[in-house]
Amino acid sequence: IDYGLDDDDDEFTFKKTEPKDLDEIVISITTKGLEIFDQILNKKLDSEILSEWDDRMNTITREIREITTVSKLINIYEIILKRASVTVLDPLQMASFERISLSLSDTLLSLFPSSSHSQLIDLITDTHLSFIEEFRVLIDDGGSDGYSQSAKQEFLGYQFAGLVRFTYNRLNKSIIMNENMPPDVRLNNWLSPVYARLQRRFVRFLAANVPEKLQEQTASSVDNLLRRLSYEVDPPYLLSGIGQDRDRERGRKRERERLMPLSVMEGEIEEEEGEREREDESAVYPPWELSNVFDRLLRSISGSVDLTSAEAKVAVAFKSAISTRMGGLGSALEKVWQSSLSSQMTAPGSRSGVEVEEGEGEKARRQAEVILNTGHATVAAVLALWNIRYNIVGIPDPDDKEGKRVKEYLRPVILGTESVIKSVPSYMRSEILYDVNTLSERLSPSGLLKSTAIVAAAVRLCAAEEYRSLLTYSTDPDRWPESRDAALSTILSLLISDTLTAPNFYPRVFYENLIAIAALEEAIGAREPRVTVTRSYGRGLLLATLTLHRDTAARPVDLDDRVKEVEKALGMMLRLPEEGGEECRLLAFRDTVNQLLSADTDSLSTVLNNYSWIADMLGVEQSQAKAYVSSVSVGRFDRGVGRVLMDADIARSVPNMGAIYMEQLTDLAQSLGIAQEVAEERAVYLGAAVFQSVIETVIEAAKKRKMPQVEALLYRSFSVLNHPLLDILKDRVRMSVRGAGIKMVMSRQTNIAELLRVLETVKQKLQSDIREKEGEGGREREREIGSDVSTSGWGSMKSPSLSYSNNFKSEEEEREYVQYIGDLQSDFMREYAAGSMKKGGTGNMKSMR
Repeated sequence: IDYGLDDDDDEFTFKKTEPKDLDEIVISITTKGLEIFDQILNKKLDSEILSEWDDRMNTITREIREITTVSKLINIYEIILKRASVTVLDPLQMASFERISLSLSDTLLSLFPSSSHSQLIDLITDTHLSFIEEFRVLIDDGGSDGYSQSAKQEFLGYQFAGLVRFTYNRLNKSIIMNENMPPDVRLNNWLSPVYARLQRRFVRFLAANVPEKLQEQTASSVDNLLRRLSYEVDPPYLLSGIGQDRDRERGRKRERERLMPLSVMEGEIEEEEGEREREDESAVYPPWELSNVFDRLLRSISGSVDLTSAEAKVAVAFKSAISTRMGGLGSALEKVWQSSLSSQMTAPGSRSGVEVEEGEGEKARRQAEVILNTGHATVAAVLALWNIRYNIVGIPDPDDKEGKRVKEYLRPVILGTESVIKSVPSYMRSEILYDVNTLSERLSPSGLLKSTAIVAAAVRLCAAEEYRSLLTYSTDPDRWPESRDAALSTILSLLISDTLTAPNFYPRVFYENLIAIAALEEAIGAREPRVTVTRSYGRGLLLATLTLHRDTAARPVDLDDRVKEVEKALGMMLRLPEEGGEECRLLAFRDTVNQLLSADTDSLSTVLNNYSWIADMLGVEQSQAKAYVSSVSVGRFDRGVGRVLMDADIARSVPNMGAIYMEQLTDLAQSLGIAQEVAEERAVYLGAAVFQSVIETVIEAAKKRKMPQVEALLYRSFSVLNHPLLDILKDRVRMSVRGAGIKMVMSRQTNIAELLRVLETVKQKLQSDIREKEGEGGREREREIGSDVSTSGWGSMKSPSLSYSNNFKSEEEEREYVQYIGDLQSDFMREYAAGSMKKGGTGNMKSMR
């Protein structure tokens, strides 16, 4: 390209060489440079694209520096300037132009001696002035708003001024021409003819507005650029950690191994087995890699962007992305917790007689994983903020009055290293180290866990300041969970459960997930995080035991070690209370046994024969576990036998029921692991307890003067004592059901006198009935109870009742019942008199004292 200017500034010749005359090197470099603009246009920016962009920019700048011909360099500059000027550039495209321009400027300066630098400036200025005329034609769109040129033309005009300014500014920093002229004055002298030409060709361009317009353009373009960035860790984390092994961070190497023949891969693994552990300890933390994308991007565009304002923009962008992704999931997970999490998350099948849908648990898990990954995004947001604030922009120096900024140069977050404390801001280091070291004295964590706890504590502190309650940031109030703690508990419970039940345990991945939980404590806005952790740990253990009980083949061999490691990690990173772990494990054991015994699909004998592995997993002593299981078994036995004894009236009406009940008693005892002798003694004791319950109800009915109910209950007590099962057991067990029952009543009741009076009334009534039958030839008639009772001081009764003689099977049974009432009255009288003597003796002794 050849440029020539006449003396008149307005008259110039513009002569462009044909493409065939361009040098191959120029064509190659400009082609690559133009591709750079198209490569990053409208694409989702991530680490891979930025790396590719950086590599291609390095290739272009390296090839430019190898050129030794001025005309070729000028040709490249004009072609790149033409491409950059006619479109609205985002900051990364602007950075592409700046890096190419910087390389061209430095190379041109190296080709001109110091005495000829003014000629270089004239050459660059001629290039700018000559291109302005073509630039006006290229962007002409007919104008708007009454102007011959539109707002877009105005925007591109100011953008072109910014490109020119950058090139001159780079030359101004490197050229030494006139030591007596200040650099600002020299820069303005170079820019004046270009701005003047732009002002003559564009009616909406004003040179004095260039700084302000460029600032506005940059602010808008930064917002657009941030919307193209990814705010998620890739690949996403899973609750179980499956697929996220210790080589996850070395993605390229793992991809190469995946495509490699198995035999070659196995040989390589055997050779590198010793190195893998060491490499794992130095693996970079994935959320830090995501935050590093923002760091690299801002450094790339730092020449044209005010980085102090970029900090707030990045923080707002993260808040918007995270809160949008959370959406209404918090409310959904809260409902999962409130609707019995343990029953919803276990494997599909029977649940207390209700069929569970196949996808019910998986849907909740997917929702939990979405919010878990927003926790990792929150961690990345914190780290990005640290990178910008402490590594790029710096913080104001309190000792400097001129506003000097100081940078801390925080290191990359590499878990498992002692230097991880240097990855967090200095103002919080002493507090964090004190807390972590205090916990370490009690829990003795590994180096990896301790370093992870440091990061978790730092992230929690910063998230509390910058990213609190993002769950409600852009969500309607009607979609907020009523209990944010319940939503967080659901996520943590599922994380613990899936970690314990996964085929393999990856401590590193689990620790990283707990860092995300620490961030979610603030992002969700948990009100009682320590209570939430304790509750979640217990529920997570329950889910794990129920799942592994149903799938015995999936039980990991290191299950008890996993539980210890999980509990230690919860203590170090989420502040699980010191005594909370043991309480949660014991409670989880009890809840597991209770649920398994109450489930219709589980054989009682299977549960009782396999509870020991649950105790081993949860660290519960076998003796303590056995005692609890025995108590649960006895309780179930009591309920079963008690229901049989309460149906004494029906049992006595069917012949030969004693043998059937005895067989059922034996089967129940065997299924619950209770010895036969113990079961028989327990059944007799339960008979006494049922008798006690009936008699106590008689006393309560007597207080309310409900005579029909009294008679019915006394007859029921008679039926209980004559139950077919108890009739068989009285010859096998050396215990009197009636005697034991009377003692139970005497130990709890103080109204025995009332019982004695009602027994006397019933006895007289029955005897009167018998006398009437014998005297009148057995004629039966209806009569009211009131007249009989009134003679005994009971008062009148409103409810008439038929004589119980209608309910007796035979006259023999009626006589037995009369005899029973009399014997019962005598037994209670004897016990009552003995008790009165004891009380009287005690009272006399007290009075004598």
